[in-house]
Amino acid sequence: VSQSTGSEVYLLNLSRASSGKYKCEVLADYPSFEKDSEYATMEVVDVPAGPPELRVRRHPPIYSADEVLMASCSSPGVIPPPKLIWYINGEKLLNQPPTRFVQPRYDNHKRVPDQWSDLNIHLKHSHFQDGVAKLTCAATLQGVYL
Repeated sequence: VSQSTGSEVYLLNLSRASSGKYKCEVLADYPSFEKDSEYATMEVVDVPAGPPELRVRRHPPIYSADEVLMASCSSPGVIPPPKLIWYINGEKLLNQPPTRFVQPRYDNHKRVPDQWSDLNIHLKHSHFQDGVAKLTCAATLQGVYL
């Protein structure tokens, strides 16, 4: 209650089961006692327990232009599943490989598959900045987690 305001309510100990339709009701004081209410749907989402795991097929991971870089990225499964996005030097790749769902496990009796993405990219000179190409994989979840 101490963290809630006149326009925001702070909720604790939520689970996915807390998702649903909520009603906010405002009641005026004496003498009018006017009442107004609105409904809204709230979805509680899980966030991955940690960052995605990135693996590069070559060790040591030293590449140059005109070579093919092969890498994989995995993220623990949550509901709803995050999307895996690839970046080189902080720039999002235009052609994103699809995210696959593998290694199913069960969470609260629901099947929750891990996410997996494989990247095969022909490196160009433009992928390198000062001789370095920094590869990043990020997990994003409906605009609430990155």
